Amino acid sequence: MDENPKTLRDATDKDQEPASSFKFIHLPPEIRDHIYTLALSSPSPIVVWKGKWGFLSRPPDSSYTTVIDVVKRSMATDALWIDASITKTCLTKYSTNLFYCNKKLGGEAVKVFYRKNVFAFVGDHNWDYILSWLFKINERNRSYLSRLEIDACRPEEVWQSANGERKSGLDLFKDPIFPRSPHLQFRTPLKYGWVENISPTVEIIFELLGKKRSSQLAIDFKLSTDYPGQGMVFRVDDHYPQQGWCGMDLPNLIEKFRSLYSTPLQKLGSSKPLIDVIWTGKCPTVIVEREYKKYSRTTIEDHMENIAARGWEIKLSPMEEEHWEWGLCNSYDDEDDLEEKHIPTFVLRKKLLEEPLLGDDPNPYSGAGEPFTAEERELERTNHYYDQAIPPSTFVKYPPYGVF
Repeated sequence: MDENPKTLRDATDKDQEPASSFKFIHLPPEIRDHIYTLALSSPSPIVVWKGKWGFLSRPPDSSYTTVIDVVKRSMATDALWIDASITKTCLTKYSTNLFYCNKKLGGEAVKVFYRKNVFAFVGDHNWDYILSWLFKINERNRSYLSRLEIDACRPEEVWQSANGERKSGLDLFKDPIFPRSPHLQFRTPLKYGWVENISPTVEIIFELLGKKRSSQLAIDFKLSTDYPGQGMVFRVDDHYPQQGWCGMDLPNLIEKFRSLYSTPLQKLGSSKPLIDVIWTGKCPTVIVEREYKKYSRTTIEDHMENIAARGWEIKLSPMEEEHWEWGLCNSYDDEDDLEEKHIPTFVLRKKLLEEPLLGDDPNPYSGAGEPFTAEERELERTNHYYDQAIPPSTFVKYPPYGVF
């Protein structure tokens, strides 16, 4: 007698079923986290935003494809170019589709993604772009962040009049004029001169980062040529020495906001701060090149002492701490040779702030270019604030700060 076809089909299907089924969610949490880490962590920073100011007529290079801001000047038109595809490019190799598995697995993957990666803002960023991204990723994901890298852009300067009024005074000014921070106190009478224009958005960023945070966040501000509190080496024919000055108001305010909006981790059994801020960068080449090719451990240590005098704790990065004997460059203009040398990396951390928190006096080279009004010019005849506006020699130490 023929067997029932249905019975045969059922028996065949049963034979083809696996002996046991595997479900990812049944794995122990620590194994799932390890898999998420392998699939989602990047060895290099994930660039959230990359931008650079340049001419509207041509981008800085081929990676910059989109213009998001334009400033018209008397002689040209500047544009803020961005690399609109940089974040997508950074994430190409990683399994971000894990975010959309289901609510539980997606939540676990997102948590690992934000905790295990470094997120970077590169180039001529505006604080508003950082704030916009923090809002976009929402409060839960902000609490997972463990490390940010932010290029430390020198704040634009506005002209402060003797009566305290602020104005741009330059046709290349890009930001709106912000009021003086209420967290800073200033000596009276106010000095006229160039002062840093610091956005109140900085405080909002730290307020957001400190909310509902239970794990440490490290923020690394990347320095280039401008070290806060330090000038630069100027030549005798430099008509714009004021452009090389970088004051202490921004790092002082950042330290103030860090302490205001981050609960100490002592409550969680750790002595570390909830939000830790460092500033890192190579020793400026103007220091390395000082006196053409004579630089030594003493020269670098002198520069470190000058930085420390402005309220910084400073050390060399661990990888270079023991390597003081750097080779000499063959000539002053041989930049390629200079790049091959072991230029030290500084790691700076703000010392504890003293109250009241005093704002910096205006840029000590505000007199360069004679930007004074007629009233200020008369005041300057008596005050002599800016007699040293133009350096008298090629390489100088500038009073009263003693910077190179």
